[in-house]
Amino acid sequence: MENIQSKSIVYFTVCNNAYLNRALVLAESLYYSNNVILKIYLFEKELPILNDIKSNFYELVLVKSIDFNRLGELAFKYDVVEFTTSLKPFIAIQLLNSFSKVVFLDPDVFVLGEFSDLENMLDSEDVLLTSHFNTPESDNLEFPDLGLMRFGSFNLGFFAVNDSENGKAFLNWWNSRCLDQCFFETQFGISTDQKWITIANAFFDFLFILRDPGYNVAYWNLFERKISFKDGKYFSNGSQIVFFHFSSFDTNNYNVITKRIELSSGLISESLLELSYEYSLKLQYFSSALKSIEKKYSYDYFSNGEFISPTLRRAYASVLIRFKDVGDPFLHTSSVYLFAKKNYLLTNSDKFDLYGYSKLEENKIFFYLCNKFLRITLLILGPNKFFNLSRLFVYLSSFNRNKSLWK
Repeated sequence: MENIQSKSIVYFTVCNNAYLNRALVLAESLYYSNNVILKIYLFEKELPILNDIKSNFYELVLVKSIDFNRLGELAFKYDVVEFTTSLKPFIAIQLLNSFSKVVFLDPDVFVLGEFSDLENMLDSEDVLLTSHFNTPESDNLEFPDLGLMRFGSFNLGFFAVNDSENGKAFLNWWNSRCLDQCFFETQFGISTDQKWITIANAFFDFLFILRDPGYNVAYWNLFERKISFKDGKYFSNGSQIVFFHFSSFDTNNYNVITKRIELSSGLISESLLELSYEYSLKLQYFSSALKSIEKKYSYDYFSNGEFISPTLRRAYASVLIRFKDVGDPFLHTSSVYLFAKKNYLLTNSDKFDLYGYSKLEENKIFFYLCNKFLRITLLILGPNKFFNLSRLFVYLSSFNRNKSLWK
């Protein structure tokens, strides 16, 4: 198998230390199936020492080494997911200065097949994308297709682009949106870098959607894809799986394909469980090899070690113009730290958990009390004022729309 780097194609991913084990599984699987060395852009302040891991299948690149003068601003205003996704198009633009084709894969992707067909498509197609799924969800579901409305039609855990004028125009447009509006605020139609691509077809008529069921198989499209195993290969609807996207995979239990939602047992075949088990073994191996690496996200702290809360990040972003002359917002001697102190945005704890589906059960009492409070508020205000109040809370959930909160 020829090394595709020699054909001026480059593959890259983005992650922080906490996801480095996944990125290394991706890199190893890509190397053994395609003989490709993966560029891993690490979103940390320093490179970890990886003495116990061979370096022949990946190249670790520190994000601050890229030529970008707004790095500190983005690292501060965005959380780790928003920050890593915000620079995907920018990194792709830079790579196109040296390569004619660029392929991005999320760090939690597991490569199982060859990319030769995809590489050949980039000779004639400028941008390749995959939709979350290709057929409508069943009308029997409570909210069919609503996920696409919230998170976007396309899954940007994968994209591929060539160095044509069309490809660069697409990346430049996407990049400008991500630098300023890569927040995860689905209540306002934004879902990091991903939701922007939902409207890209309105501006670019050359986007090509890969509909082969072997690409970007994931929990969100299992309802339309039957996973099977034959002759040492995994298939999706009879098409060989090129890569599986283990988004929100439970590293402690391979039977839980995703922690995001509870999958119907009918969607989880024996072949899928075998694949999940294989992936979990790879994760365990690299997790063990990385056990001495600091997992705390280094851009979560001021220079004096104090934690930067998600609330502070959003507050900073809402009044960003105040800090346009601040060189390094992470310095505890900067005006950003003074702003945080003045507005009571500093915290003694560095523990923050973005609650999701998996936290419902353990927070039942909290939800009960919230509902009780809302019912009392409804009785006091009446239905019309209560409805307007609930809409106001949605509006205020973005500090960008309520800048006057801060001193």
